Amino acid sequence: LKPAKAAAVAAVPDDEPEGVAYAGTGAQLLLPVLLRAACFTGFVASAALAVAAAPLGEASRFVARTLGEVVVLPKIEWPVLAGAAAAFLAVAALAGHGMRRVHWSRVLLAGKPVQVKTRAGALIGNLIVSVFVLALTAGLGAPWLYARYRRSFFRGCVPGGRNGVAMDFRGSGEEVLGRFLLTLLCLPLAIATGGFLLAIVSWMWLKWERSNLVVTDRNGTMHPAKFAGTFGGYFARFALGWLATLATAGLARPWVKAAEWRWAAAQTETA
Repeated sequence: LKPAKAAAVAAVPDDEPEGVAYAGTGAQLLLPVLLRAACFTGFVASAALAVAAAPLGEASRFVARTLGEVVVLPKIEWPVLAGAAAAFLAVAALAGHGMRRVHWSRVLLAGKPVQVKTRAGALIGNLIVSVFVLALTAGLGAPWLYARYRRSFFRGCVPGGRNGVAMDFRGSGEEVLGRFLLTLLCLPLAIATGGFLLAIVSWMWLKWERSNLVVTDRNGTMHPAKFAGTFGGYFARFALGWLATLATAGLARPWVKAAEWRWAAAQTETA
């Protein structure tokens, strides 16, 4: 174990109730958080410019007028801008996956540090399935792929120790579809408020993930996790984190995220 993980494990008494704890720090999240933020900003900017340049009638003219009041619109064809937006989104997704790996590799589950394993067979299988599903459904199967990837990720999370048992995940594609649609509806408001109303979107996905976890207890028995967090408690922390992020021009975001995960872990119980 690394020194930080060893110290965290040593601090967990044998009689501590079953549950989840987070032992990570903001410094460990600095690179993936800033990379994801930069790529998401690039995605939003590229997508907006692509809409402004595309032949979409009044929608394109409205976006072009709005952007023209802020920046000088580049003379770039809309397919190039759309490709740039897709590239930014892909890199942001990879950075998000990196954040998830950093997160769960520093989680203590029933007093044991979680090992996040890379399973080559599962990765290749998921990629093959993704290509076929996206091609056959014209992208409409993305919510079910998202749930599949999340399930595959948690099945690769194994608590340390000789009797470690893999975690599992019960979230479905139908649940993801509804949240995708709500996210799209909330996104313009979130952007208009400088990210403040992202609290609604962030809470929606956090609760979905935590409520669908299946975790192991000290005896190696799998149980559905119980998430006791409330939106009020989460929103208070999000608001403070938003202010800290704003005051530091984004530099405090990794530490804000670590504090959010520490709170979420404290609200997650195993039966």
